[in-house]
Amino acid sequence: MKQKGQTNEEKIRRIEDYIQHGQTLDVSKLRHFLLNGADVPLYCIGSGGFGLSMKLCALLYSANKGMAQACTPLLMNHVSDATLKKCKVLFYSKGGSQVDTGWLFERMAALNPQGIFGIGAFSPNSKYPNTMIKQIREISENWCLFNLKRDKETFVSTASHLTMTTAVYRAFTNDNTPLQRLTLSVNHNYTYVNRDGSTHSLPALKDIKTYIALFGGWGEPVAASFESIMTEAGLANVQLCDLRNWCHGRFIFLSNHIEDSVLLLYLTPREKEYAMRLLNATDFYDKNKSIFPNNVHIITIETEYDEPLATLDLAIKNCMLLNDIANSYGVDIENPINKSGIDKRFPRPFKMKEQKEFGSVNLDFGRTGTLKGVSRKRLIQYNPKLSIEKIAKKNGVSEAAVQAYIRDNHIDRKRDNQLILYKKVKKMQHENPELTAVEISKKLNCAYNTIKRYMNMDKFDVPVKKGHISLVHNDTDK
Repeated sequence: MKQKGQTNEEKIRRIEDYIQHGQTLDVSKLRHFLLNGADVPLYCIGSGGFGLSMKLCALLYSANKGMAQACTPLLMNHVSDATLKKCKVLFYSKGGSQVDTGWLFERMAALNPQGIFGIGAFSPNSKYPNTMIKQIREISENWCLFNLKRDKETFVSTASHLTMTTAVYRAFTNDNTPLQRLTLSVNHNYTYVNRDGSTHSLPALKDIKTYIALFGGWGEPVAASFESIMTEAGLANVQLCDLRNWCHGRFIFLSNHIEDSVLLLYLTPREKEYAMRLLNATDFYDKNKSIFPNNVHIITIETEYDEPLATLDLAIKNCMLLNDIANSYGVDIENPINKSGIDKRFPRPFKMKEQKEFGSVNLDFGRTGTLKGVSRKRLIQYNPKLSIEKIAKKNGVSEAAVQAYIRDNHIDRKRDNQLILYKKVKKMQHENPELTAVEISKKLNCAYNTIKRYMNMDKFDVPVKKGHISLVHNDTDK
């Protein structure tokens, strides 16, 4: 079969180029966002080729002071408003125009605008601006727009993601020259042997149907990246599991599919000893009897580092393994075969209206504190200063939905409307003391008696209805 992929020499040159470019990016604002308020929970939001850098970012943030999670935009939209108010969200988005990302951004912009940081990608030749970055620039300086230097448009990214990964690494470590510490080689990036160390009867990489990727801390982002690329390229199945959890019964799959499965081990110094004990385990009653057969196929990707650089090192070697797998098939992994002709442009059925209608996942515990059930209240960005009609139009829902939202959340809208009018009257009275009650009533299109009463009031003293809440500040200066 004609070779369609890259040679290992070409792959190494591209890897070096992408990491070198990552060393030139300005990460100062990103570093400040990540390290300032580092005890606040962080969500890293993105999809596709950003997975490696997202997971590394979450790992490094957790290793620092706070809790962090990498998550897709759709799943993140299940998180409640209360959670969003108390966290930071790091958005990864190439163009910033996806519906699920856009809806999450709208929620954060309304609830916690200072908790947003956006990383966008651009091409100097692109005609389309990054929508998300454009929106962020209107509210803060928490954004970076990076040229990720992809030399061609591809379906699958197998190396360009190293640019962003390098940027994230630098933001945490302040190490601006990781490439100088790493060894890039076309050879010796991984080993492929049977459990007993032999190489006889090893299946070709193209004949492997399942890769069982096992990892520890620094290896997790790389294993997840391997799974994503192999799946998007349509080459083989990949299972992900940490080294210890795999022992809770997941080894049964390997036992039943040993001929065309491979254990793919991502090892740092902290996992190596455990992994070797696992593979060389013997029967409790018969020490001469190995638990695993000798014909278990094992690929090992190993790094000498036990620090953040370990993830970059493993990622580089991972790229070389992926290149060898693609070459064994005789395909270009970045532009995979699509036998059924499924058009990439169309499996994107999500609509903003649907996102807003269902909103986040909410739990209703009732007055007794016991779980009553899951509430499907529509998530509505409510503004007490707008009419119900305008709120409905802004949120893409019916006026009845807005009224239901007001009722369900026990908002004293009548009192809020009165307070808003009172503040308008007081403001006009302060700015234009010569205006009469008649003139103000005409300007505000409101009843004369109401205006006269508010003008004579020193303080708004209408109480909030029992069991209800007010969403308007009582302070006339607010």
